[in-house]
Amino acid sequence: IRPIRMTHTLPLLWVAAGAAPANGSAYRGEALRGEFFTFQIGAYAPQTSLALHVRWTELRGRRTGGVIGAARLRCINQPSGSAAARDGLHVAVGAVLPLWIGVDVPSDAPADSYRGAVLVSAAWAESGASVSRLPAAPRLALS
Repeated sequence: IRPIRMTHTLPLLWVAAGAAPANGSAYRGEALRGEFFTFQIGAYAPQTSLALHVRWTELRGRRTGGVIGAARLRCINQPSGSAAARDGLHVAVGAVLPLWIGVDVPSDAPADSYRGAVLVSAAWAESGASVSRLPAAPRLALS
């Protein structure tokens, strides 16, 4: 997994791989108890600028049923109460915006494989009418 570094052009690997299928992106990572675990989701605006809003669900353990509550997740680009949270994150035409997602893993979380969803809603700034959802399912394996 490579971090997003280029914000004015698409990396060749992304172009070669093509667009991710709708509702088909998944991220897997491993976190330790008590860790603030981060990962990125890339947003690209090919033809029109975007105003993005990011939401997420709680993470649920597959075996134990343990829960990492939604309040423990955040989009670092979109702080609660900020203009970005209210108005959306702006992505200019042709730009790539790395969305940083953080999970505050509880120190008492049971070891398990956790699943949840991050939903990125993109409202086209020019029309303000179209909305699409691009979920990425983070999977955390705690040891």
